Amino acid sequence: MNVPRNVTTAVGQTAFLHCRVHQLGDKEVSWMRKRDMHILSAGILMYTSDLRFQVIHPDKSENWTLQIKSPQERDSGVYECQVSTEPKMSLNYSLNVVGEITINLSRELSQRYQDHTRIYTDGSETQNSIGYSIVFEH
Repeated sequence: MNVPRNVTTAVGQTAFLHCRVHQLGDKEVSWMRKRDMHILSAGILMYTSDLRFQVIHPDKSENWTLQIKSPQERDSGVYECQVSTEPKMSLNYSLNVVGEITINLSRELSQRYQDHTRIYTDGSETQNSIGYSIVFEH
């Protein structure tokens, strides 16, 4: 199975980074966040207080999946799956968390979309049926 090493997800949509390790033997799989060199896990033990991060490893499986619940744009970056061999074996995974798309329109143009939008309680913003955020300019 070929697993993607470039993963894009939307803000708030759970991200999965899949690492497969064949013939692990007595070695251990770890996940590390490269931007700050923070070791997130060793085996299934987590070394972060951020509860959004979790390792999924079914018994007798070759899969070591890093799950990031409710990712934010700040979670974008490179994550490393590494095996405790000497020398270390590792693979880098790139996570790209994309935010909402905002479209600024004049009030006149925004009125044309009124039939297809929902006005929020403050009246300043509407959302159309395909999920774009429309902000009125005053």
